[in-house]
Amino acid sequence: MDTLEFQNYAGNHLPDDEVTRGEHGAAELCAGTVVLCSLYYIRLMKERRRRQVEQRRRVLRFRRTKARERLRFAVLWTSRVLSSRAVSTTTSVTIKESLGRQSDSNGCPSTLWDSVIEKAFTNFDWLESFRMTKSTFAYLCDQLRPTIEGIDNDMPSAIPVEVRLAMTLWRLGCSCEYRTIERIFGVSRYTIAKVVGEVCEAVVSILTPKFITVPRGEILQNTMKAFEQRFSVPQLAGVIGTFHVAICPPGELTGQYFNTKGWHSVVLQAVVDSDHCFWDLNIGSPGNSSDSQVLLTSELYEWGTEGSLFPNVTRYVGGVEIPVYMLGSRSYPLLPWLMTPFSEQSLPEHSELNKHFSSALSTSKEAYDRLKGRWSCLLKRINSDLSFLPIFVATCCTLHNICESRGDPFQEHWLEEAAEEELEQPSDGEEEEMEPEPMSEEIRDTLANTVWKQNGGL
Repeated sequence: MDTLEFQNYAGNHLPDDEVTRGEHGAAELCAGTVVLCSLYYIRLMKERRRRQVEQRRRVLRFRRTKARERLRFAVLWTSRVLSSRAVSTTTSVTIKESLGRQSDSNGCPSTLWDSVIEKAFTNFDWLESFRMTKSTFAYLCDQLRPTIEGIDNDMPSAIPVEVRLAMTLWRLGCSCEYRTIERIFGVSRYTIAKVVGEVCEAVVSILTPKFITVPRGEILQNTMKAFEQRFSVPQLAGVIGTFHVAICPPGELTGQYFNTKGWHSVVLQAVVDSDHCFWDLNIGSPGNSSDSQVLLTSELYEWGTEGSLFPNVTRYVGGVEIPVYMLGSRSYPLLPWLMTPFSEQSLPEHSELNKHFSSALSTSKEAYDRLKGRWSCLLKRINSDLSFLPIFVATCCTLHNICESRGDPFQEHWLEEAAEEELEQPSDGEEEEMEPEPMSEEIRDTLANTVWKQNGGL
């Protein structure tokens, strides 16, 4: 009896309930087989991705090791040439005068550094070692050279500006210990700490006022236009958020710096524009402070309440005059110049506006991700005096803005590495219980109705 005859025989001679059970059993068997095959395929794909990630990490570790060796060679070669030339001069000429005589020749420190590093470093080496392109590095040298060279330090030998900047960027980007930097640059840890401090102070005094400032005029208009194009909310000038920077337990008032996640920190409050650049910073509040507490003690709040934060550039929307405002999470108070999402979404307009606000709030998170990805020193406990910490963090934010504004590439694996090393951040606090002003609620309701109508609401 062939298969077809058997099927006909079974269908004609078996009871209907047995035939049905057989059909269900076959269907269940097929479904189970499909599920098992799917689970096996998913497992294979996960294992494949894991191997790819591990391979990529091994390649990155190897390339970074080679980059570190090439940097050490370039630094030591430059230092050796400069030392030999300094010794060859007369004893009555100081090292600083010796370098001054070389400044008009092809053997000056900067030219020497450029020639050595050009041959030793690839583009990958530059990004991994200094987290910026060569052109941005050269720009920083030009901007900081007059200040850094004018510092009257007591170092045993003159260190070119390029090497000092390289030390600082390596410290900020690679987050390695001072003994590692000591081996690479061939100078003592005391000298490295002194150089890093001086370069950070120069960056904050010279470049921070240029690159971190409240938007005005055409810049403000472009910022609001970009936010509206991306998130459909008018008059938005920035998104405010916080980031906790880990510190070693301070000697005094330790409890104030102990945050809700169980580690000591200071709070960085920053306002971000549509291009992930910071335009206001507040650094140094203790880690146990809530978002609203940090805001209320900042100059930003003082400017906002005085009406001097933004120019009087209003826009009529739905018959209501909408001022320029910032956006924050529910942990912030609702103010005419600071909007927050609705806590109760009883109306569809409220839910729609919250969706757009949520998308806009991600701008702050993305900016912080890029900040700590590029300058991974912010991922580990910073062992420095609390009085210097604001300068250290402001340097990272300023360099972040410079790199972003100049279009320096950002490597995606920096985000992966940051996610693995970062301590768990304290979540947004409870909703601020300050009584909102009627004007604030009217502005938010108008925005909700406008966004709702723009997206097809009746």
